[in-house]
Amino acid sequence: MTNKCNGCGENIATQDFMNCNKCHAHYDILCLNIPKATFTSYTVGFKRDWLCPECQCAAPKSDNTPVRGATTAAKLSKPLTDNSNINVTRGGHKPTKAKAATNKSDSDTSGSVAMTNTKVATNKSDSDISSVVEEIRLLRQEILDMKSIFSKKLEEYEKVIATQSTEILDLKAAVSILQENARNTEQRALKNEIEIMEFRKLKMKAYII
Repeated sequence: MTNKCNGCGENIATQDFMNCNKCHAHYDILCLNIPKATFTSYTVGFKRDWLCPECQCAAPKSDNTPVRGATTAAKLSKPLTDNSNINVTRGGHKPTKAKAATNKSDSDTSGSVAMTNTKVATNKSDSDISSVVEEIRLLRQEILDMKSIFSKKLEEYEKVIATQSTEILDLKAAVSILQENARNTEQRALKNEIEIMEFRKLKMKAYII
């Protein structure tokens, strides 16, 4: 009967595998990351008492792990590294159900957090952009309002200047007329004085004669 690896789900074609003493699941040494030389060094007793990673995790915390204990060390032909941190994935093989569920949960959680962070960052960016656009719109409206006010003021000043220019021209014309009248008046007055003086001279001559 062909054994199936509980780590990758594929059939085990060789005798290089470990059989869990508790759940009786089979694991290819490739999935357990156990070198061929290390596997060969395992004693029969160690292989018989070996527990898979899932059973080791589920077992109460005690000194029954198959590594680093005095009993376990006695069963080995040479020291072994702790297999409690064995990676049961290799190449394209599938992980164990518990690890796959954990990885999926961690992946979903990380993806959810990443999506949340991205959404928050996007919302903040959109909010900042909207705020800047609104400020630009208000500033543009203020500029247009100021331009309209300045245009009206300029038109009023132009009208005032035009009116004052007309008044100045009228005043200049009036001054010219007054100056002309004053000259005429002076000339008439001078003429009258001359006539009076001539009349007095004639009157004086007549009196003497």
